[in-house]
Amino acid sequence: MGWIQEQRQDFYSLVEDLIALKNPAFVEEQEVMAIRCVEYSEILTRVSGQTIIPYVEAKFWEDDEATSHMAVVIPEIWLGPKCNELNMTGVRAINLGCCEINRYNCGYV
Repeated sequence: MGWIQEQRQDFYSLVEDLIALKNPAFVEEQEVMAIRCVEYSEILTRVSGQTIIPYVEAKFWEDDEATSHMAVVIPEIWLGPKCNELNMTGVRAINLGCCEINRYNCGYV
């Protein structure tokens, strides 16, 4: 978090470059993606339905980092229409500090 605060302009430039990777068909979601390169050995998998989904575990901040600093990078989180209260409770349990957590209801699922 300290690096992001010190290198804010470079971080925002990176985010702007990554936003261009978003598929325009999903523009109404207004989401931002982040890309992280990892070693193959760090990749884990889980199964959803009949699909194997690769993922990596990521630490949001160092153990001694104040959780309120997360709001500098992620001021709010909007959960999609398929998320239920259990999803919202799970995100809140992560304790992202000052982040505002909302649920978006787009009228279709």
